[in-house]
Amino acid sequence: MTLVDSERALETLTPTLLGARRLAVDVESNGMHAYRPRVCTVQLAWEAPSGVACAVVDTLKVPVSALAPVLSYAGPPKVLHDLGFDARILAAEGVLLDRVADTEVMGRMLGRPRLGLAALLDEVGATVSKELQQHDWARRPIGEVELEYLEGDVKHLFGLWDHLLHQVRAAGIEPEVEEETQHKLLGAYRPEVVRPPHTRVKGFDALDAPTRRALFELLQERERVAERLDRPPYKIVNTEALLSVARRRPADATSLARIPGMQRAASRPAGWLAALERGEARLDPPATTTEPSLSQKERTTDSHQKTTLQQFHK
Repeated sequence: MTLVDSERALETLTPTLLGARRLAVDVESNGMHAYRPRVCTVQLAWEAPSGVACAVVDTLKVPVSALAPVLSYAGPPKVLHDLGFDARILAAEGVLLDRVADTEVMGRMLGRPRLGLAALLDEVGATVSKELQQHDWARRPIGEVELEYLEGDVKHLFGLWDHLLHQVRAAGIEPEVEEETQHKLLGAYRPEVVRPPHTRVKGFDALDAPTRRALFELLQERERVAERLDRPPYKIVNTEALLSVARRRPADATSLARIPGMQRAASRPAGWLAALERGEARLDPPATTTEPSLSQKERTTDSHQKTTLQQFHK
């Protein structure tokens, strides 16, 4: 396993990656620990004379864009498991993943009841660790334990892909698998609709008007705090606590702190109390049903290149 933590090191490795017959790819982000997730590592595997070789690119030290020649259509065919997240977060940083095969799609279309990577790898006698599934991948340095975990996500993908491809061909469903993989890839490139926080609250429209107005403003305040602190909103204060605040509408910091779940947030009460005041003054918030607009990027995804399984044998 090679840790690539400089642009010079990636430049040295790039000819090997571009010359590979195929690549296995996986991405890790800090989405469970930050307000806006970013790509923290990209794991790559390729077939070398001595066996499968692996590298972890530290994308907090190396620009993700430096991987574009390898990960785009110009690079070798790529094997991933459940490519949607990887394609979406790479695209957010300007890298369009392409020429892909997805072992999750293959397993699903073969009727597998369990589609997780660990479950499918059982079929080829390989195992992967789950110990660091909730790890904050923005933490540095990357140690040996982390490297071993990251390697496990890619080093067995070739064997799994070959195993599933044999069955896909036996079932005569190669065109269907290719079509579904392309559909999934293009779906990942459609921009995510950023839903206002109040639309994520079940039963919001059924609340009485004063509670609805107060909760709308409290949720907006939580977004501001989360962005400032670079933390996921649910780690600032949970929605149930904010709903209790919206219903009770406390008038001071002491009353605010008495509401279950608000003790830590109430250490800085001014923003929450100001949100309640804004709720008193505002008109009804918009309804929770909104139609997303179609962006220019979404309108042009139909020009994307098509991947075929045969490319993996060229």
